[in-house]
Amino acid sequence: MKKLVPFALAAVLLVCFAGIAAAAIYPPGPGGTCPDSVTVQRVQDPLATCHPASGDTIYGVRGVITATDSIGGAYGFWIQDQAGGAYSGAQVFTGAVNYWGPLPGTATGGNLYYGNKVSVSGRALEFNGLTEITDFDNIQGTNDIDVWKVSSVNALPPFHIGTTLELDWVPGWSSANGTANQEPWEGTLVKVRTKLKVGRTIGTGVGSRSMLVTTATGNQLDTLCIDGFSLTNVAALSVGAFIDSAQGVFHQSLISGVASYRILLRGTDDLFAAAPPHVIDGYVIQDGVVRVRFDRPLDQTTAEDTGNYSFTLISANVLSATLEPDGKSVLVEVDNPDVATGDLETISVQNVQSASNVAMTGVESRTFAWGVLSLAQVQQPDATASGLAGSPCTDHSRYVGAGGISGTRVTYTGVVTGAFGTLYYLEDANGALRGGLPVFSPPAPLTAGHQYIIAGQVQEFDGISTSVPGGFTEGVNTQYLQDLGAVAVPAPAVQTIKVLTDTTCDATQTKTTAEDYEGMLVTVQYARVTENRTAGQSFLIAGPNNKTASAFLDTMLVTNSNSAYSYSADSAHTVSVTGVLNYRNGNLPWRITPRSDADIVDYGLNKVLDVAPIAGAKSLQLAVGPNPGRTAQVKFALPVGGDADLGIFDVTGRRLVTLFKGALPAGEFTKLWNGLDSGGERVRAGMYFYRLKVGDQLITTRAIKLD
Repeated sequence: MKKLVPFALAAVLLVCFAGIAAAAIYPPGPGGTCPDSVTVQRVQDPLATCHPASGDTIYGVRGVITATDSIGGAYGFWIQDQAGGAYSGAQVFTGAVNYWGPLPGTATGGNLYYGNKVSVSGRALEFNGLTEITDFDNIQGTNDIDVWKVSSVNALPPFHIGTTLELDWVPGWSSANGTANQEPWEGTLVKVRTKLKVGRTIGTGVGSRSMLVTTATGNQLDTLCIDGFSLTNVAALSVGAFIDSAQGVFHQSLISGVASYRILLRGTDDLFAAAPPHVIDGYVIQDGVVRVRFDRPLDQTTAEDTGNYSFTLISANVLSATLEPDGKSVLVEVDNPDVATGDLETISVQNVQSASNVAMTGVESRTFAWGVLSLAQVQQPDATASGLAGSPCTDHSRYVGAGGISGTRVTYTGVVTGAFGTLYYLEDANGALRGGLPVFSPPAPLTAGHQYIIAGQVQEFDGISTSVPGGFTEGVNTQYLQDLGAVAVPAPAVQTIKVLTDTTCDATQTKTTAEDYEGMLVTVQYARVTENRTAGQSFLIAGPNNKTASAFLDTMLVTNSNSAYSYSADSAHTVSVTGVLNYRNGNLPWRITPRSDADIVDYGLNKVLDVAPIAGAKSLQLAVGPNPGRTAQVKFALPVGGDADLGIFDVTGRRLVTLFKGALPAGEFTKLWNGLDSGGERVRAGMYFYRLKVGDQLITTRAIKLD
């Protein structure tokens, strides 16, 4: 299935296809001969009367759901006329929106399933030879495709019984037996009943978890591609293995530059073969519990044999192994593991049998980060040879892959602070520095103010450069999602434009820069708007705004994402702005993204602070020295009196000691830390976070403690 496509590329596709012959017989709207409302057959068959050109709007296309791509990243499903037949099926591409999960506020509410009859309106699009129905505006996060549920329980269309020639993986392939004719069956349910033999599982164009198969006897010129990757997690069988039959949805795609047709398996039930199980995934779902996922149903006895599971770092015995109701996943529990949270661990599995009593052929392993991490742990910069040591200014998470791509499985927890389309922002509940992370396109919507446990991957969005800090770290490919319920949203961190736009190299991690607030809620107080903008436009702000400092030396962009605000910026007005600190490669890379108009407070014309914030404490102030040092002197200032909470936290977000908690008047104060925790034990050398919270305001800094 197609994954995320740049808008520019999609626009080129529209231009290229807009002039094809079919457009001449499809002038929709007043004066035209064809209505916008079409059938699946009209969408798919290029010779059909009223066949839409690529880019044409289409309305009310009805069909029964036969397959789904609900794997994280990009989503979609397939519909087909209930009677089946040629040109009766099509893919509905929904981009970053997963109709297989709950979608409050949509016509269906989400939670679609096989057998649902739906009506779809959007655009017809040709993508790498594939005809699909997609959204109106070609922006995948806006969800402006219209999907309506017509009825819930319907029989699936009949499978087209095809041959290896008719469904050959090579478009237009000709053999001694005739010419392949794949296009009529694109998007439909197909089945091949002939006994098949696996010939190849690797090579250009084959793809992951896919296999090329031929007939087991007779003519072996014609080759099918069976794909266990696109819609599910079914491992390819070994070369030479026999398959009794295979079925799924027929699809055209481009893999490694090679165009091909392939049967997309929807699960192990679509592949009829006595085959061993394969481990396809492994990740933590709570402290001490690992979920191991297999590609097919398992024999319960061998699946729950604790002796079949072992770890690389953990020396403790496996307490239990429990087969989950899906029959394909096992929860492996370990008591008191002697491994630190965040360290990479590997689970190895052997001797587990499939439900058809075929045993694994060897040991299979999966590596993941141990434990449930705080977001500050996820965001800690990589200090290995591939990270800070090799490229001192490339500040990226240790859990991303080479070049910033998605890396190993990691499980983390955080509170949702805001959402922009299908991009959700999470933050550590304690507001610790580096405690923010956006999560892209999870399988179900996240609720603001709720805390979640998420297992997936992280990547660096917008690239990594050795001359500037790494890209924007974000969670992707979510495999597990657990809602822990409502909690308090962390207070925005009050900070200056100077700090929030600082791209200074911080290889030693002793400075406070923009990277420390990435993805977190922040507030810039009393900044001057520097330009006039109409409602909803992005605008620039500048500071510091006070009489004793040089005015407006620092500039920052305020951006509007998903039309979150309608504020009209007016130059010479003073504002305070709250929002998520975002990063985009280019000029003014660090910017604030408000969540609504309520995040922008306009004080009117020419408001100027009476004194400088640092000298007169017109905002919360917090400083630690010496840094680094064996003990710490903590200075802080309150602009107004209130209940103050001053604490010290480690990198996991655990509070070590409270330096002060209680009511204070406005003014400046000093507290000393002797390096002991609340139990009187001396803490180890390392980085620690100092957090001051007064009312709904929060400020955090950090310092290095020496032995």
